[in-house]
Amino acid sequence: MYFLSASGHKELQSRGLDSGLVLYQKTDDFDRYSDHDLKVLSLRILLGDLGLGEWRSERLLKEKDGLNRIPDGVLNVRGLKIAIELDNFLKDQTRYRETFGYYGENTGYALLFMVMNTGLKNWLLGMNYDVKRVWFTTYNDLFKFKGQTLFENKSASFHLNRIL
Repeated sequence: MYFLSASGHKELQSRGLDSGLVLYQKTDDFDRYSDHDLKVLSLRILLGDLGLGEWRSERLLKEKDGLNRIPDGVLNVRGLKIAIELDNFLKDQTRYRETFGYYGENTGYALLFMVMNTGLKNWLLGMNYDVKRVWFTTYNDLFKFKGQTLFENKSASFHLNRIL
């Protein structure tokens, strides 16, 4: 929690609701990442409201699980791990090749949901990735269509309700 005071953190600790995490200390690049992080939090709340509440945040993954590459969140759906990557801005193809390569080799995640804030581009959908595991949607569509949100890749599509 970014906006939690020290006294609020103590109250969470006293109730056992702090997940064992220390109080967040604002970093020099806080302003650069705060919009992204707040969107990830909103996404987590939305998915929880849709019944997908088993979520591990990037912070927990970093501090507790010691992962070297950390998704923005990980959903646990009926025992399957789904990595969530939220992209606020479209990146270059090299960055996406690295991302798809990592998740292609890391079979610990059953699926990768790429949530794009800026919309989908044909060149991105057409890139080389595992079409059984990598799925794209947009941030705005998730909030507009909720369970009816379309996830797609270059070979197929499905509505989020299918996994709910």
